[in-house]
Amino acid sequence: MQQQRHGSYSDHMAAVTTDAWRHRIGNSTGIGAPFIRARLRAKSPPDGAAILRGGHLDAYLAETISEDSLRGGPGSRLDIVLGPETPRWMVAEVTSIFAWLRRRGIQLTVHPHRHEPLIARSR
Repeated sequence: MQQQRHGSYSDHMAAVTTDAWRHRIGNSTGIGAPFIRARLRAKSPPDGAAILRGGHLDAYLAETISEDSLRGGPGSRLDIVLGPETPRWMVAEVTSIFAWLRRRGIQLTVHPHRHEPLIARSR
C-alpha cells in the first residue's frame, strides 16, 4: 500500500488560494499572479526604516506582507506597487486582498509603478 504525503495547512491554503487566483483572474485573461513590490513603513521607530518584499503575489507572500503590517501596528503605511501596465481591475483585485488591514489601522495604497519623467539638465 502506498502512503500519501500530506502537506502542511499553509501548503494546502497556498494551493487553494493559487487556484482561486487563477480562477478569478488567470482563466479569463491568461494573466497569472501579478508581480508586486511592497514597502512597509512602521509608525515606530520613526527612523525611516522600511520592510521591503517582492515577488509574484501568492498566498505565502500575501500572508508575509500581512503579518509584517500587523507587527508594524496602527499608523503603519503599506505601499504596494505593481507593474506600469497593470490594468485597473487587477489593481482593484490586489487592493481587495489587503483591504482588511485598513480596519487594523494600516494605511494602504496599491498602484501601478509610475515612470517619473527625466528632468532636463540646464547647461
